[in-house]
Amino acid sequence: MLRRSTAIAIVSGSAVLAGAGVAAGFGTFRVGESHDVGAAIVYQVAVADLNGDRKGDAVAAVDAFDEGENRVEVFLGKRDGSLRAPMVLSAGLNPEGVDIGRLNGDRRPDIAVANYSDDDVSVFIQRRNGKFRRAPDLEGGPGNWQLEIADLNRDGRNDIVTSNYDNVAPDDAISVHLGKRQGFRPVDNYPGGQTGYGLEIGKLNGDRRPDVVGSTYQGTEGTVDTYVTRENGTLREGNSLTLDNNSYSPLGLGDFAESKALDAVVADYDSGSLTILAGDGTGDLAASLAPTPPVEGVWGIASGNLNGKGRADLAVNRYDDEEVQVLYGRNAGGFSAGPTYPLAHPPETVAIGRLGKDAGADILVGTEGSLDTDGSLDTFLNKRNP
Repeated sequence: MLRRSTAIAIVSGSAVLAGAGVAAGFGTFRVGESHDVGAAIVYQVAVADLNGDRKGDAVAAVDAFDEGENRVEVFLGKRDGSLRAPMVLSAGLNPEGVDIGRLNGDRRPDIAVANYSDDDVSVFIQRRNGKFRRAPDLEGGPGNWQLEIADLNRDGRNDIVTSNYDNVAPDDAISVHLGKRQGFRPVDNYPGGQTGYGLEIGKLNGDRRPDVVGSTYQGTEGTVDTYVTRENGTLREGNSLTLDNNSYSPLGLGDFAESKALDAVVADYDSGSLTILAGDGTGDLAASLAPTPPVEGVWGIASGNLNGKGRADLAVNRYDDEEVQVLYGRNAGGFSAGPTYPLAHPPETVAIGRLGKDAGADILVGTEGSLDTDGSLDTFLNKRNP
């Protein structure tokens, strides 16, 4: 088992298709495809319509054990939910986080990737022909890990946010690159707990600006920190919650309590538990007593509307059992256990997004290879129930 990572729920600033147009009657899944990435780990996956054909495409950060093969793989989607053979973009050393969003003045979505060992961010700008050119790398935080794209200050230019795995508390837990007319402003760093893992972006208070939530861990404690976005795009530290488990890190956002305020969910591998943190609508989170089923070996987590009933559901990776499981949202923030689907390798990350042309939100799982086994990007396609 390698470094512990987190997963993403798709809430970036691009035209993300996660849960878009989900219709009632969905909520179970059929096995789609498994795309081999060789002796490597798929650390983060993003889903969006890259080429404007109204079908979801997938981008995966692939960390290879052979340092010369670290890369981003771009999978264009087909109408039936399958993915074309990938376009490969050369990334920096140990690419861990990736997201999709418009990063220059045109209307085409671009790609950003966090390179863990290089402490920098690679930006790939999409050309008119659908190929990508690599822009100058951006200075990142210490061991930048997860990456999200969003327009924090609502100036029409997307910004890049990373969580930083190698930070020493309370320094540089979160790094922000604010976009400008040409490129990005110098990086701003924000304090938080030590060892930055999880990262999510969503509107936590009553204004229209996206805010930031990060999860960290140190020793036997995990922390979840909120950061409220000011009008100029800088972040104001909100509250910090300490959770008495030593592996809290996977993080997701959703209105689990149906209170019209975003809540957070964090997962603990060691205890096999989920904890709901209720949002108060002002930017702070508080521990909730909402019941959640146990999930042994919980590793990655993603939130989205999987069955069309209007509630936030979860897709969670179960590392030890090599499975992905669906948890259906219930009233007052609770969840009921749904079906599990087997994987060929230990799962590292999970994402929710719409592939193909139907109305269901699908599940994508990145798995962990080794020197002797291959990792993969696996898809599970939502199907209409009888």
